[in-house]
Amino acid sequence: MGNGGLIGPAATQRFGELVAESASPIDDVRGSANYRRHALAVMARRTLTWTWNEYTQSLRSAA
Repeated sequence: MGNGGLIGPAATQRFGELVAESASPIDDVRGSANYRRHALAVMARRTLTWTWNEYTQSLRSAA
């Protein structure tokens, strides 16, 4: 990954799992704690992918 390559799906999946595991959301009328943990995992995976893509793009443009 340090060379600006792609992040594999296993790495993004694990990152999402770690984020979800570290959260302690509440249950309420707007959503269950399980739903919120799932949403956090999805957002974390997307954010990691977007950030990595921006980073590798900046490496390519700097070269």
